[in-house]
Amino acid sequence: MTENVPASSGDWWKRPWVAVTVVSALICIAAVTSAITAYYAESRQQADRAADQYRAYAERVVACDGIESRAEHYACLVEAVQTEQQRLYAATNLRAQQDMSTWSFATLWISLGLLIVTGVGVTYVALTLDQTRRATKAAVKAAEAAENTVLETRRIGEAQVRAYITVRHTNSFSKIESNKKHVLVKEIINTGSTPAYNVSYAASLFVADDHFFPDENFWPEHDFNLHGQKAYIANGSPSFVVGDIFLEHKIAMNIYAGHSSIFAACKIEYFDAFNRRHTANIISKLLFVPTDEKDSDGNPVVEPRMAALPGANTYSIDVDSGG
Repeated sequence: MTENVPASSGDWWKRPWVAVTVVSALICIAAVTSAITAYYAESRQQADRAADQYRAYAERVVACDGIESRAEHYACLVEAVQTEQQRLYAATNLRAQQDMSTWSFATLWISLGLLIVTGVGVTYVALTLDQTRRATKAAVKAAEAAENTVLETRRIGEAQVRAYITVRHTNSFSKIESNKKHVLVKEIINTGSTPAYNVSYAASLFVADDHFFPDENFWPEHDFNLHGQKAYIANGSPSFVVGDIFLEHKIAMNIYAGHSSIFAACKIEYFDAFNRRHTANIISKLLFVPTDEKDSDGNPVVEPRMAALPGANTYSIDVDSGG
């Protein structure tokens, strides 16, 4: 595959517009030269004809001198002079017409040459403008690419050091019991390298169908019963939130039967070190996880644990905030 390399400034004579311009200039020069040559050739011919006609006039005058009668001699001279005047008048008109024709012809060729040169100039200007436009577009794209590279580098750098808030749950109960309050501890943890500032949260425990999945209206409409705010949360320093839920007998039995489950919802908003606002909507579900222990019947002992509900958690960052 060959690559088209533009001609260098030293190879200007290889460019097509140069050849067309030179040819057009030669056409114009040839046309003007031809017109001038034809004009001077016609001038010489007219000069020769005038000389011949003057000789004829002189001969007529001489012939009049041979007439003895004064009246006839005078009439002969008058006729010769009138004839010469008519000839000169006709020659002058013919000369003017010939000059007009010659210069019109020359003007036609000159106009044709100028038209070609003008066309070449317009084409060259159009090509130059097209190249300029392409160069401008390329420069704009390069500037945009450079700006995007800078922004992406900045985004990666911020992502490496900014705060990351997540939630961990710790049960204070080992099993589900009827008519008893069950306490759940939430740990709001910053796993990032820099502190999180102005941390606010809203949380709740609730019982729902085992197949519950939050829709788009859940987060703005849900009734959170726990609210709090922290000025900042440093890296690795958890902030504890304690929640509890009372399980009536029927609800507890539905949970044991797998028809219902306990869910923990937590909505968090915070700012990182770059003053960008983050939001996290985290929802967890109670699962019964088998342990290595055995009960009296030899069956594995199951332990209730909270785990993130797959596909339900959302995280967002306000890219317009910060600076």
